[in-house]
Amino acid sequence: MSGDFFDNGWKPHRCPPELTNFALKHLPRCFGIPGQHDLPYHRYADIHRSAYWTLREAGLVEDVQNDMPASIILDKGSPYPTMNLHAFPWGFPIETLREREKRLGMDFSNALNVAMIHAYIWTGDKGYEGAPDDKMVSQYEAKLEGYHVAMFGDNHKRFKLKLKGGCYVVNTGSFIRRRSDERDYIPAVAIVYTDGQVRWHLLDTTADQFLDAPRAEAKEATFDGSEFIAGLEALGDKALDFGEALRLAVTDEPEPVRKIILDALPGG
Repeated sequence: MSGDFFDNGWKPHRCPPELTNFALKHLPRCFGIPGQHDLPYHRYADIHRSAYWTLREAGLVEDVQNDMPASIILDKGSPYPTMNLHAFPWGFPIETLREREKRLGMDFSNALNVAMIHAYIWTGDKGYEGAPDDKMVSQYEAKLEGYHVAMFGDNHKRFKLKLKGGCYVVNTGSFIRRRSDERDYIPAVAIVYTDGQVRWHLLDTTADQFLDAPRAEAKEATFDGSEFIAGLEALGDKALDFGEALRLAVTDEPEPVRKIILDALPGG
């Protein structure tokens, strides 16, 4: 899985123990990387404070490291003897396969190479309104040179396409339909075959139910800073000054809100 196992998987009120226990019971063993929503304040250095790390400690998730790909032995008769999983968790720059070979001093030429990437990517109508141009599929093409498959996380809308260079770009999307406007969305998992082909396996949603609740009247938004202050206090003597912590804390806030808050900081 390419990240975001949980939504804010380090906050007790967003990821209670019951949810972690549910994941431990129902998720299959898998290889994974963390997304920003798995990490406290989006900091990879604090990964050990997350529910993702609990899954890792329990042996359910094998956390693939950026500096050491996970190698899987494939069946005899496969076009490739092994599959290599190359990890690019949230915040890690994407390297071409040749760049990784040079940096790690390894040869990946005789393997099926799959990049696991947690970053936003979109194409066509598979993005949000105003999605940045530098996150379009075409902007990643040069970075994916050499890989047979690139599995992306972050964007909740799944899609699959093949680049001119032969790499399959797969954005897995979300595994559940979370809102009423996702009624027509069918979650799926992508199956990577030993010859490098990728096909969708649609998940069964026949038991899903949607409740049509009446729309509540809009209320004036209020800001409660108690959770944020508690988060700052929890940092203790970590090497984060107030400005840096504030910038990390408001990453997911709407742009107008972020601008007001950040403009109030010395130096903007």
